[in-house]
Amino acid sequence: MTITVENRAIQGGGVIKSVARRLYAQQAMRPLMQRARLAVHRFLVFREFVGDAHEAARDTTVRPDYLFNVEHVERELVLRYHQVEKGLVLPEPRRPFGIESGLRQRLSDVLDLAATHHPRTSSEVIAGARTAVEALDEFNEFGTYDVRAANPGPGVKKLTDAEAFFASRRSCRDFDTKRRITVADIERAVGIAQTAPSACNRQSARVHLYSDSTQVAAILGFQGGATGFTDCITDLIAVTVKRGQFRDGFERNQRWVDGGIFAQTLTLGLHAIGYSSCFLNAMFTRRQMKAVRSVAGIPGTEDIVAFLAVGTARDGYRVAGSPRLDLRTVLTMHSPDGAK
Repeated sequence: MTITVENRAIQGGGVIKSVARRLYAQQAMRPLMQRARLAVHRFLVFREFVGDAHEAARDTTVRPDYLFNVEHVERELVLRYHQVEKGLVLPEPRRPFGIESGLRQRLSDVLDLAATHHPRTSSEVIAGARTAVEALDEFNEFGTYDVRAANPGPGVKKLTDAEAFFASRRSCRDFDTKRRITVADIERAVGIAQTAPSACNRQSARVHLYSDSTQVAAILGFQGGATGFTDCITDLIAVTVKRGQFRDGFERNQRWVDGGIFAQTLTLGLHAIGYSSCFLNAMFTRRQMKAVRSVAGIPGTEDIVAFLAVGTARDGYRVAGSPRLDLRTVLTMHSPDGAK
């Protein structure tokens, strides 16, 4: 009996040592396993971005002579004719406009390309481009141009229904510097923007307001898209998103979606309380972005979605025509037996 007990004791001691060794091995391996998981995670995220880069390189072009499909032609036409529209609604358009820069010639070249090689180019886009060429020629020859004039007043039409509200919000490039937005109204508009939906309610959007003229000028100097009306931009907003709110490769683009929804809701909030705005892009190289962050005081953990020039529109300000595509171009009905 004693021998049996002793044997069991010895066996029990062996089991304990075996378990201890396993636990020790697991503890020793844990950091290595964590590093391995992290490496796999980073590889999977990197792989998704590489795929994105490949598609971007395949589906985008830079120079007009590389235009080889209808989508690229339409893109170039819209980009060029909107440049004309924006230029002609500035407070003081320079004359002649679009000649030295080659804008007039590029627009004509792409129109010719569409006519000769891409007959399926959208008729709305063609019409918009031709109208822009005619307006540009008229302005350069006579100093006059036909653009849409906004209603006089604070830049916001009296609304009667929801559709009128959305249709009446237009980009403003002529602000009254004597009637600036108040902090209380900025807070009110941002509060409205906070009603915007976000993935899993993560609310990653952030708002940076700049009202110092020196800082605004420095930021706009990097941005470069407000040439011709920077002098009337007294208040500037940067909409950013917290990158760390999203995880894994499959969420790599979600911050831009959430940030875009928030930014649009912010412009509608500003519009609702009587202020005008103009979206300004945030397209920078990595080096430029680093410089912009430094000037604007934006942390490296936040990505800039867009800038917004905001204020009160000058009485009688003009807006770009910006014609919209035909609804049938935008809407595809996949279920003919569904909604009627």
